[in-house]
Amino acid sequence: MKKLLILIIALLLSFHGGLAQDADKPSVWFLAFGHGFAVDVTRIGVLDALESYGFIDPADRQANRMLFEPPQNSDIRFNAAEADHQLDRLRELIATALDDEPDILITLSAPATLAALQATNDWAEPPAVLFANVYNPYEAGIADAPCVKPAHVSGSVSANNYAEFVSLLMLQDPEMKTIGTIHNSSEASGIYGAAQIAAAAAAYGLTVEQAAVSALADLSPAAEGLVSKGVE
Repeated sequence: MKKLLILIIALLLSFHGGLAQDADKPSVWFLAFGHGFAVDVTRIGVLDALESYGFIDPADRQANRMLFEPPQNSDIRFNAAEADHQLDRLRELIATALDDEPDILITLSAPATLAALQATNDWAEPPAVLFANVYNPYEAGIADAPCVKPAHVSGSVSANNYAEFVSLLMLQDPEMKTIGTIHNSSEASGIYGAAQIAAAAAAYGLTVEQAAVSALADLSPAAEGLVSKGVE
């Protein structure tokens, strides 16, 4: 998160020497796929950092002018949009943001970042794409390595220690033999996380039953299926 905020501030400071929009205010778009605590915390953190550096006027932010009407005194234009796990809606939001000729796209989640990359990879001068809430950018295809990636892309990686999850289960029930995992089949982070849990569980001699879902309607049947297989 700190890395993401530093990148945003550094880019905006550089625009003061020559704005990408011909003397217009730099445009920053915050695009999330899904909603929840991580999205809210990141958006608040971004706004806090922008306000602390003087890019956002406190009165503009308090009146919600950053999101619903043009800011009166702020040095940037900030827009936020969320797609509730709908890929078609996400592509619409990306297109709307790009029509605004943004300087920075802040993308929350691997699907949002991939959609932004697919839309800007062929641009001669693409906007900066800064991602967060991405658990494995390499598995997702966002980058090959920290320094092997599209030049206009950077961000912060959310890291989980999956082995600690498994050890916590064993702490709760040392006699446990079988566990289950449910993940989103369309997100690389879920596929990667399920594989990491399975690998960590093998060290304890645990049996792992896995279920992959593609929609919320599949979630209850998947859970019931795991229970029927005897997961603890």
